[in-house]
Amino acid sequence: MYFNEQDDPELTPEEQPEGSTFYLMQAALHAKAQLLPIFQVVYSYDAAQNAVEAFGLIDELPGGLYLKAGRFILPYGLRFDDHTIFTRAPLGFHNISQDSGVEIGVRPGPAFLVASLTNGNMGEQAMDRDKSHYAFTTQGGVRFWKIGVGGSYFLNNREGFDRQVFGPWATFGWGPVALLAEFDVFKQEVPHETRPGELDDRIGSGSMAQADVKVIDGLYVQGRYSHMDTDWEVDETFMDQWAGGLLVYPIPYLQLQAQYRWNREPDLVEYDNNQVMIQGHFFF
Repeated sequence: MYFNEQDDPELTPEEQPEGSTFYLMQAALHAKAQLLPIFQVVYSYDAAQNAVEAFGLIDELPGGLYLKAGRFILPYGLRFDDHTIFTRAPLGFHNISQDSGVEIGVRPGPAFLVASLTNGNMGEQAMDRDKSHYAFTTQGGVRFWKIGVGGSYFLNNREGFDRQVFGPWATFGWGPVALLAEFDVFKQEVPHETRPGELDDRIGSGSMAQADVKVIDGLYVQGRYSHMDTDWEVDETFMDQWAGGLLVYPIPYLQLQAQYRWNREPDLVEYDNNQVMIQGHFFF
């Protein structure tokens, strides 16, 4: 649940009042059954979003090999519990964008490589589409010393919505400091503006850089910069976001977060779009 800026659908952006509201972002129940030493079944239902994740996992094989089959979040990029980061939901990797298919991965030593082949419905719970539509996702990386580097690639060949996303990521940790960064480019089919019935390619990007600093046990300071540009060929399609706040773990299984987000948008956006967020995350 988070506490955020109020939006009134009956008012224009310029008429929006300053205020806040509660929104139940996630209310998920997770269950796992270890049926065999190398086989487990995982089920998760999010009542707030009516989203389901359910899969079987064969793990603990030689060379770090594993096999997953069912409905799951695609293995793209750095994973965050905050799906609003510009490298997650704005690029299509939402907390409700589970897809059905298979995933295979291998983790030899400090390196890893994973790939999945799925329906490409991305959140829709319908059966597979006709013809040969699919989504392919892959990610690889290596971790050495205090550093991790890698990259991801995603392709969805859905007719009329062909989409590719790709980009590198990196992590670094030293003592109480953890740094994370990711840069992604997307290429997507969109309806042509002047020729009805035809499609055009739109290229844009999303990126983020985040720093977490441990002050004392249970208290962290967090800062993040994110940038989104939905169309490189058009001016004034960007959004910059600076976010800063505190993460507090007062007791086991409880996370509290207070964060302020300052958004810089094109000059044609005349209203204030900054946000104050207060969030509680309960683990059971």
